Amino acid sequence: MKETTYALNSSEFITSKIQSIESGCTLIESPTGSGKTSFVLDKLTKTQKILMLVPLVGQVRQLKSTYASRSDIVFLSGTDKSSTRDIADHQGKHIVATYDIWPHLKSKLKFNSYTLVVDEVHKLYSAGSYRDEALNPLLDALADKTTFVKKLMLTATYTPNLAEIANILPDTWMKITRPTISTPKKLTVNVYSQQWSYHWLQAVFNRLQLRTGKQIVFVRLNSNARMEKAAECLKTKGYKVLAVSRRTLANDVVKQVLIEQELPKDYDVVLTTSIFDEAINLNNADSDIDSVHIVDASAHPEEIVQFMGRLRNANPPFFLHIQKDAVFLKPLKSIDETKCWKHIKAQYDTLINFANASKMIAQTFGEQINMDGLMKGIAAVNTTLSNFLECPILTAKANLVVANKAGILACCYRTDTFYIYQHYDKLAARLKALLPSLVVDKHCCNDKSDSSLDDLMKSVEAAQEASKKQAIKVVCQRIELDRKVHKKSLLEYGYEKLNELKENGQTANPFNRVTQLEAYRQYTPAVTLCTHLQDINDVQRALECDDTYKVIELSNSYRNDIFKNEIRTILKQCLKLHETKIEAEDAVYIVGTAFKRASQKLPTLKNIILQKPRLGISLQKGNNHVNVNPSKAMNLLVQMADVDDFNAKKSTKRYLMLKGLHWKGYIFCHAKRTPCYEDTKPLEEKLVEESLEAEFA
Repeated sequence: MKETTYALNSSEFITSKIQSIESGCTLIESPTGSGKTSFVLDKLTKTQKILMLVPLVGQVRQLKSTYASRSDIVFLSGTDKSSTRDIADHQGKHIVATYDIWPHLKSKLKFNSYTLVVDEVHKLYSAGSYRDEALNPLLDALADKTTFVKKLMLTATYTPNLAEIANILPDTWMKITRPTISTPKKLTVNVYSQQWSYHWLQAVFNRLQLRTGKQIVFVRLNSNARMEKAAECLKTKGYKVLAVSRRTLANDVVKQVLIEQELPKDYDVVLTTSIFDEAINLNNADSDIDSVHIVDASAHPEEIVQFMGRLRNANPPFFLHIQKDAVFLKPLKSIDETKCWKHIKAQYDTLINFANASKMIAQTFGEQINMDGLMKGIAAVNTTLSNFLECPILTAKANLVVANKAGILACCYRTDTFYIYQHYDKLAARLKALLPSLVVDKHCCNDKSDSSLDDLMKSVEAAQEASKKQAIKVVCQRIELDRKVHKKSLLEYGYEKLNELKENGQTANPFNRVTQLEAYRQYTPAVTLCTHLQDINDVQRALECDDTYKVIELSNSYRNDIFKNEIRTILKQCLKLHETKIEAEDAVYIVGTAFKRASQKLPTLKNIILQKPRLGISLQKGNNHVNVNPSKAMNLLVQMADVDDFNAKKSTKRYLMLKGLHWKGYIFCHAKRTPCYEDTKPLEEKLVEESLEAEFA
């Protein structure tokens, strides 16, 4: 690999040092605001055709606004259906598109003379847990030596060890540095020993009360639900709040933020999810922003540095709010990451090996299953193994089963994040490696939660719950009325409306986003549940109890999960024999027997458990005898069947009373259907060649 470092002065950008790129794969690692995008769209487009792939719709919109005068550039995203419909018409133009458009482009256009540019390339090894379908084709494109003669990867935060595991190491690595500004960015890690989810909110209130004038307090969270609760608390106190997330991209104010690249100055607080991590620039002046707060130990240092880099001109104090015990702050004598990287590389190799060992099984399932066999075969293997692994390990590529590299890489990325947050020194070291000029400090916060804020939060939660229940009731009544008018079953209605939402976006939602916001939000989950539950009352109950994701997971397991269905088979027999009291030894037998049966259909299970015990299941070395932890076996049954759990906190006296197969008594659509891996095609009769004598005998 060829490595070159370029030092920019404070007034220079990348185009001052680099005029072109060589053949092969080039990486430009450069700080945010140093002109990576300008280098591509202003410089490279003059000498070569560019296909630039970016992670976010918002980024495409922002670039489309910036380069509105450039008729030679086409801007495409999945939400712009009119522009993606006639892709073939864009041959020969420069193209800026979201990651997910790449397979469509590849099938319609020829890219022999194009240079591939992948912006925010670190997303390829970090975002696979929720974007694997979009990222796997990109990983293939970067590995392909024939389609693109030139490939350019861009990022401000690059972790070489993760890139090496992902096999996206460049041929040429250009590192861009800029001089340290007179006042470098400062991040204070606020460490809270008391367990309470809203310590950070108290810190925000404190900043609001002490700020100079009407400055913005900017907050990044990883939870929409917590963001909305915090927003209501702040509004109750009289503050003007803007929430920015994928849910609110259609909001006119949010659209304006993306176009103008500036947080609105008439707001007191802007709350956001990780949507601002990547490439959406904010040009507010230093006087506009009081402080920036990053919440929870879930953001990788790459994400933190990316988020900090969104502020191009302002340099307010930054705070990271996390809950940790005293061990976290205990100084380390030294930091040697070698062991961590060996572990992560071994984890990647192991998951790839499991995937390779399971491919043929999924392919065989696919060949035997009646309809859409390949995808159902993959679903059966992924769903079953997800009980024991942390990611789906298989995906489809050109009618073949292949390893889900993007999903596996994201699992490794989470492992790296977990390692980093074990100690403050590890966190600080990694942050400094990504942004050497950053000043990192720590502050131990021992303050107890404010009782008045506790009361406010309870009041907000109660009001939100009442509003939510009323909205759910209205939505379910609307669904019942609609399906009866059109004489459709709940299942038919659900599939029809889901297709409409997929085709037409939220315009297919019958509720007004402004005047009926909560009902608008509840409609899509309600329609989704209609495809999993048989009764509208169950749909309403699942929404009210926040059981939606659990219901969907269990519903899908009836179709795809070999292990859980073997447990259900045994529980069904228990009900038939009226053996409804399940004690510890009974739970051990049920789970252990189900595991043995599932392993016969999916042998990879045994290899996984031999590597590392999971769900309380382990194999005895030598004879492969299955051992099961009684408490964990009972916990598993509680999570998937309708049971009463007696003496749950007294292990010696604990037992379960089995009331039914279906969790919480929900009536699942898929419960009566044959599991997909058993829904097989009839065997074709083999032709037997006979002699002429036999034919005329």
